[in-house]
Amino acid sequence: MQRSECLFSYYESIPPHNSLKKRRSYILILLFLFSLFSPLYAVDEKSPLQGIVFACGYCINSAGVEVAGYWNNGTWKSLKNPFGASYYAEANEIAISSSTVYVCGWCMNQENQKINGYWTNGSWTPFSAPYKSSSGKFEIYSFAVTGSNIYAGGWGYAENGNWAGLWLNGKWKSLPIPDGFSRATIQSLFISSSTVYAAAQCSTNSGDKIEGYWENNKWVTLSPQTNSSKSSIHSISVYGSTVYAAGKCDNNSGYWINGEWNTIGIPPGMDSTWISQVAVAESNVYAIGSCRNKESTFFGYWLNSVWTPLPDSNSLFKIPKVILHDTSVYLACTYSSGSTYAGPGYWVNNTWVPLRKPFGPQRAVVNDFTLIPESNGLSPSK
Repeated sequence: MQRSECLFSYYESIPPHNSLKKRRSYILILLFLFSLFSPLYAVDEKSPLQGIVFACGYCINSAGVEVAGYWNNGTWKSLKNPFGASYYAEANEIAISSSTVYVCGWCMNQENQKINGYWTNGSWTPFSAPYKSSSGKFEIYSFAVTGSNIYAGGWGYAENGNWAGLWLNGKWKSLPIPDGFSRATIQSLFISSSTVYAAAQCSTNSGDKIEGYWENNKWVTLSPQTNSSKSSIHSISVYGSTVYAAGKCDNNSGYWINGEWNTIGIPPGMDSTWISQVAVAESNVYAIGSCRNKESTFFGYWLNSVWTPLPDSNSLFKIPKVILHDTSVYLACTYSSGSTYAGPGYWVNNTWVPLRKPFGPQRAVVNDFTLIPESNGLSPSK
């Protein structure tokens, strides 16, 4: 099955931490069209989605252990940690190809090491270290599946620095770092047809940095920054022939359009902003992220530079993920315990659908989700 895959890295709720990642043929975007919603919000235990919702994350069990797994239309399925049930595991990305469910994440082993890998219909496969002669350290920041091809992006540690590269069906391929730079990290993948876009930050031993992306093996530098220590790239997406990249430039949040920088303004009452993704619908540009003041962090989006916060936005545990499909907007997120919408779940237009916590009141978190038409051969759990 051929389709575009837009993938962003896992991102915690308080920026700036790990940069973002992702998504897939249903135009995965991190937006929330609040203007489409009515002023009243309903809570419905039954999903009104037309299709099957797969949402991955983790739940804490009665022993206090993080258990990786996913919800299939609201029914939880735990994913086995191959190193034992007493060790933590987490699911960060989910992808469906044909009737196969792929979940990327990590498992802790007996030596308290985090092992990166993925589950294929529940069967665990670890990623191999790209450089056997080094310490073996590596990180996965992005994951995508197109047809039978499995992509993962990140970095591998070699004696002379971190080298950006891709795993394609388990085989590591390093990418050429620009002249004068010694290390790089892939933050985001966007795969369209046979073209792989890999957003990255490259740095020198002295700390100088540049932002850009590889288009297959060709490096493209984004517009120069005068203060590279306060610049970063968080995600990449492609619409038609236009390449969008969200990030920071000289400590200003915004995005590049075909290499040209656009700054997003700071809303009144806020001190700083953070842009995680850019999504485009017709002629509208959505910049997804957060604003921070001295009291709290608020999540939302800019629609053509106008800021709109999410409902109860300062109670979000982590940045949500959204699918825009047909005329509906689907938003998956996790609210903190003090919120009206406490716990994991998703919005379907103006209806909040909570995801059941399988182990009682302990924390449950959704990291990623996707919507699959029932016609593809998968069945929802009952």
